[in-house]
Amino acid sequence: MKKTNIRTLRKKLHHPTDWDDSIMYFLNVFPIDKKFWERSKKVHIPVFESMVGEVCIDIFKKETVRLIGMSMYRIKEFKLVHGSCYVEKKIILFFYFTDIHRGVLAVITPAGGLVHSTRITALPPEDMENVQEIYEDFPDGRMN
Repeated sequence: MKKTNIRTLRKKLHHPTDWDDSIMYFLNVFPIDKKFWERSKKVHIPVFESMVGEVCIDIFKKETVRLIGMSMYRIKEFKLVHGSCYVEKKIILFFYFTDIHRGVLAVITPAGGLVHSTRITALPPEDMENVQEIYEDFPDGRMN
């Protein structure tokens, strides 16, 4: 896993409107990077799950949505949270940098077509990286 890839992803997040570029970069670079997955520690972050749910409610124009199969990972050294789930038979993919409080959420068809992407930002706690109680680490700590 190259730090330059993480820097490139961060840079793409700053574009004012083209978030598809950042999600496509993420999809083309990271899923095939073995070291990326070795560093990804499985976590459950309730505030992120709520944020994903709220964004999906807005995207799908529903009063409620069900997040199915939520998987969430954290790479602490890069201050990156990434994950996926299903909503309304669509794949939801997201990544979020906790230090800059910015990320992208994408809706993808099961056949692999990008339907929608949106940048996600949040009002940050004072320092998300040091507020350990928001992170619920899984006992095994890594994806198997």
